[in-house]
Amino acid sequence: MSRSISLLSVLSLAFLAMPSLSSGQDQTREGFFVGAGLGWGSLGVSGEDGRESAGSGYLKLGGTLNDQVLLGGESNAWVKAEDGVTTTVGGLYGIIQFYPSSTSGFFLKGGAGFSSVEISLFGLTVEETGFGLIGGLGYDQRLGTNFSLSPYANYVRDSYDDGSTNVMQLGVGVTWH
Repeated sequence: MSRSISLLSVLSLAFLAMPSLSSGQDQTREGFFVGAGLGWGSLGVSGEDGRESAGSGYLKLGGTLNDQVLLGGESNAWVKAEDGVTTTVGGLYGIIQFYPSSTSGFFLKGGAGFSSVEISLFGLTVEETGFGLIGGLGYDQRLGTNFSLSPYANYVRDSYDDGSTNVMQLGVGVTWH
């Protein structure tokens, strides 16, 4: 866990140190937004040593309260298929995305919701549901009036009756504002 926190800290400082790459571009956020991203994820499971790496991603949508606050929902997943076994950790979270400056693309994100872990082996599936929290940061680099390329880092913590999982994600998304 300390390695994940260290990585998030370094990424936070890097994003904060970035000059506004979109200086002179409109950073207005209004109305509806939708975003999707793909990247790499590292899964940790309570009671287990080590971590597993695989693909991960998200799909989010919602609306803006003002230039600095977006409210929405996000579906987030980590998936690994290996030797006939498919493991999926995911959830559906209500999120708040906050831009500390209305003229910059840097954002912080937090939320909570429902989570699930599913393991499928030769057609047999075992699933457990629970509660999850998500936190993250990113940067919306405007490529057009309403379109941004959005590198991101997320930390997702999910709890179940039989334990918990945590996923550290790094990737690139696209956002329409």
